[in-house]
Amino acid sequence: MSSYQQLPAEIKLQIWQGVFYEHGMHHFKISHDRFRSISNGHPLSTQLVKVSPTPGEKKSAWRVRQKLARIDEYAWDVAKKFFRINETKVMCPLYPMDPRGAGQAIIHLENDIICVRFEGMILPTWVRPPASPGMFAGIKRVALEYRAIGSRYPDNAFRCRCDPFVHRGDYYCPKTIDHFIHYFPDLEKLYFVTKINKTGSILPPVLPSLSLGTKRDHLGNAKSFQRRMGKPRLTRAQAIKKLYADTVENIKSTALREGLAFCQDTKFDYFEAKEDDAETLVVYHHISKLFTELKKRWEEQKKTDNLPHPVREVALGVLVHYDKPKPIAANE
Repeated sequence: MSSYQQLPAEIKLQIWQGVFYEHGMHHFKISHDRFRSISNGHPLSTQLVKVSPTPGEKKSAWRVRQKLARIDEYAWDVAKKFFRINETKVMCPLYPMDPRGAGQAIIHLENDIICVRFEGMILPTWVRPPASPGMFAGIKRVALEYRAIGSRYPDNAFRCRCDPFVHRGDYYCPKTIDHFIHYFPDLEKLYFVTKINKTGSILPPVLPSLSLGTKRDHLGNAKSFQRRMGKPRLTRAQAIKKLYADTVENIKSTALREGLAFCQDTKFDYFEAKEDDAETLVVYHHISKLFTELKKRWEEQKKTDNLPHPVREVALGVLVHYDKPKPIAANE
């Protein structure tokens, strides 16, 4: 018998609390293959949408939660009580399932975020409603991994559906995103997820104008007398690392201080970036343009008479994740 099995139930519960991911990020693939559905006899009046794990992905919080059922039955039963029944949703991305919960993905509707990769064709749900209309009911926060250029993804489900194809070179089309939102009847906020890399992801600070007669460092800052007398200064590599560390720490602290979205999987921590902080990211120019077009589309829909579907206007945000910064060495 392992030492874990000999522990008291209270100690086991404390162990599971540390790995349960109270605010979880879950990764799913949503697929809709209408041609295969039709060939298998599915009626044309509805669309058969399926949920499965994202291919090659092993970091979802739901995977950790469902392993509770395999390791310790008592701890699993107690851990489920942390989630009130009316605040959770059980999705089944793995088959078959066993009675202890393996194969189930428990989603906390208030705390968790699901990150979706859509494969197939996104169809308007008011034309062809999903065959299982309650599949995504209750889910309030959904994320999409942001990509700027769509030409290298010929099978992109979010490719432009406009007439003419004004977003031909973009990965995401506002019209297609609007159709995608309708799959989630209770959606409150849609996020785009992006990773902050150490180089190429953060805009450099604006340099002040130079004046003659003042010594300045490589960032354009005027050197103080003490600095000119030999105070060590950061090298270019150290300055890049400091900018990276300061940016991610600022986004993290702001999210925690102001109660913005925060979630985890086994690999990354995800933080919602406030607009002022997001503006320092290189990709935010493209994301904000997409947000503006979505909001404009919703405003036009509100003014349209006899619209065939309700206007699904949701809040929009940016989630960032990053590799943890390493301490800056004094003499690197």
